[in-house]
Amino acid sequence: MMRLLREVRMQPGLLSWRSVIVDDDEEEEQEEKLQLQSSSTSSSSSSSSSSSSSSVLVVRVAEQATSEEYGLYVWPSALLLGYYLYTHPDVVRGRVVLELGAGVGLPGITSAMVGARRVLLTDAVDAVLANCARSVALNKDKDMAGVKVCKLVWGEFDKHVEVLRQEQQRIDVVIGADVLFDEH
Repeated sequence: MMRLLREVRMQPGLLSWRSVIVDDDEEEEQEEKLQLQSSSTSSSSSSSSSSSSSSVLVVRVAEQATSEEYGLYVWPSALLLGYYLYTHPDVVRGRVVLELGAGVGLPGITSAMVGARRVLLTDAVDAVLANCARSVALNKDKDMAGVKVCKLVWGEFDKHVEVLRQEQQRIDVVIGADVLFDEH
């Protein structure tokens, strides 16, 4: 399967990204290459969870270039929401954040990097959740310990809702980007 590894760079006044297309066999090698390149180009100006708007923030996410599943792509609103959170970190800093329909997880991972205390990345589709977990792993050079990927199906009050109850904390901020769509 063809996958797309996307590196999103945020800095004051600039949002940019680059992508690498890989086969499953090459994915680990390409992930390492992206991490090495981004750490060598931004090590002097980036910081982890205490990011300020004067530094470069690099977020890596995984996409599936050949999938028909909507949640496996970075949509424009996710880029913009991630950038908004980067430029306004006080919205999430020190708070518990729930991302609905997280897809590849860009806004939620950005929240963790700018100082959210805890982030719950949720989606309804198992393949999307697996890919979201892969996005979290792509950022293992940052502190992702407070990030959890879990299933949540809107309108179904079942075992998946129990995940939210188990948090034993209130949700302070709810975010979502391109969570509504029409299949027709």
